Amino acid sequence: MLHLNPEQFELKPYFATIHCEPGWQWRKREAPMPNYDLFYVWRGKGNLKLNGKEYDLQPQSCFLFRPGDEISATHDPQHPLVITYIHFRVNGQVTWIPQSYRSLRD
Repeated sequence: MLHLNPEQFELKPYFATIHCEPGWQWRKREAPMPNYDLFYVWRGKGNLKLNGKEYDLQPQSCFLFRPGDEISATHDPQHPLVITYIHFRVNGQVTWIPQSYRSLRD
């Protein structure tokens, strides 16, 4: 079980829902991810590579990216992605982190 005080979560100023342009892609960063990131797909199709493992992106795909993760992604311009992302930091020690990928249902 995760035991964190809600005050330990620090929302970063990077969060939005975006409609990706046809040429959108997420290029692998030179430096790994510095914070946590929730990433949710509302619409569209694509591919995401997380630490060397490939995933199909489709509606209801949800990722929890962790500090140090290496990420890249593309999408099908005929079926562009609509995504929500939320960057956050946890102030304090984290002893349990959920798995990186889930397909969410209602």
